[in-house]
This record gives sequence, structure tokens and C-alpha cells, in this order.
Amino acid sequence: MFHRRLVNTGLIDRKWSGHYTGLFENRHEADYLPFTAFKPEYVQLQIEETKSFLAELERLLPLRNEEGMS
Repeated sequence: MFHRRLVNTGLIDRKWSGHYTGLFENRHEADYLPFTAFKPEYVQLQIEETKSFLAELERLLPLRNEEGMS
């Protein structure tokens, strides 16, 4: 739904598509592959990028009510 409603419609920049997909894949890997570890530098970078990603999503919250997004 993220890609269909936000990326494909142009509401959010395509660069966030890759970030979102990467976060999903990392979570999947950490949940299902034993002994998965991420380097602290990588994790810190993901945290910083995710803060920007969340700010971009927050920018869209007013549009949710205007456009009837659910």
C-alpha cells in the first residue's frame, strides 16, 4: 500500500521507496535468520534516515483528511 498510495502517486519521493523496502527487509532478516547482526554505524545511519522519512510522512498527515486517504 505504501508504494501504491504514496510513491506511485507522487505524494512521496521515490527515494523513500528504497528506504522503506530496506527497513522491511532488515526487519525480516533480523526476525527470521539466526545470528543476524547489523554494524552500529549502519544502524545509526538507518536511524537518522528514518527520522527524515518519518518527517516526510508527517508532512502528509494533513492530506489524509483532505483527500479521504485511509
